[in-house]
Amino acid sequence: MTPTVHVAALWGSGHRAFQRARAEAYLADELCLSRVARLCVRCASPGHGRPVPLGASDAVHLSLAYAEDVVLVAWSSAPVGVDVERDAPGRGAGDYGDLRVWTRIEAIVKTSGEGLSREPVDLPELWTSPLPLPEGWVGTVACAVPAELSWRSGHPAHRGGPAAPPR
Repeated sequence: MTPTVHVAALWGSGHRAFQRARAEAYLADELCLSRVARLCVRCASPGHGRPVPLGASDAVHLSLAYAEDVVLVAWSSAPVGVDVERDAPGRGAGDYGDLRVWTRIEAIVKTSGEGLSREPVDLPELWTSPLPLPEGWVGTVACAVPAELSWRSGHPAHRGGPAAPPR
């Protein structure tokens, strides 16, 4: 059975700590978790690292990505990674080409659990999908296995959260 990768865009300004708390509260509510914690796979610190669901009834993998006024949250039954960047005129991704290439790279290394501690060369071949963000934004989601995308996009003008998913 093909897993579904769920991605939601939460729009709103604020410091990263505020955005993180908002994203973690959204995931806890959406997935009926007791909370979302952090765990660094390299040093085991709870102060940073990959988001970890606590109290999940099923195995679930999480990923978060931040850029200015948006945080993307992604979850799936298989390892998942997501990235988002603000695409301003003249902005590129240095040695990696444009921002679409960069967000794909970052989503893949997040999926692997290595994050940017891994040099983005010889990346594993993973399923990826560009995200249909509004003009001026670029994002990609990756999954360890081929998946279907469930996209919940709010709109920057709404600033309240993602669009209500169909139920």
